[in-house]
Order: sequence, then C-alpha cells, then structure tokens
Amino acid sequence: MTIVHLTASRFFGGPERQMLELAGSLPTDIQSFFVSFSERHLCQAFMDQARQSGFGGVALKYDTPRLVAALRELIGVLRDVNAAILCCHGYKANLLGLLAARWVGIPAVSVSRGWTGEN
Repeated sequence: MTIVHLTASRFFGGPERQMLELAGSLPTDIQSFFVSFSERHLCQAFMDQARQSGFGGVALKYDTPRLVAALRELIGVLRDVNAAILCCHGYKANLLGLLAARWVGIPAVSVSRGWTGEN
C-alpha cells in the first residue's frame, strides 16, 4: 500500500520532520511517497531530505495561480504511484488534495498541526 503525503513546503522544518518520522515508523509493507507544491522551488530542501531518507517524492510543476493544472498533475501522480491514501498537510494540500482524492477514488486524510510561524 502506498500513502502519498501532500504538502506545500517552503523549507525543511518541524512539520516536514514529523512527516518523515511518521513515514519511517510505518510497517515495511506500507510505502510513503511525498508530493509538494513547488512554492517557487522553495520545497527543494524538503524533497532532498525525503529522498535522503529513502522515500520517493516529487515537486509539482504547477502551483498557484495555476491550480487547475496543479490538480491535474496531482491526479496523475496519485495514479502513477498507485496511491491508496492521500494524507494532506496544510490548507492548499487539503483543498486540492480532497478534490484529487475524490477524482481518483481514494480516501483523503487531513493533518492539522495548529498555527505556526508560516500562518
């Protein structure tokens, strides 16, 4: 089973560490794959860390204001990795992730961490 984690990472910080720790603590038959909105390429630190931790990941090519294109791209990624669950981290991930998960026919899970310095 593959769990896809969707976020809009601007740097490698606490929430990103939590995502990687969660993925690392899962049984070996559960694979984790990370997807981030590009955020003007600021997500690269997180994507690099995910790969160094042994996980697959991709930065979406499309982002705000091209959200319809980002949604299409995300749907393609979910299909390509045969996602079973989409775990959404953050408001943009929640909004587009819910639509993409419904389109693909998989459950979406929303993670809430409260307010951070980014808000």
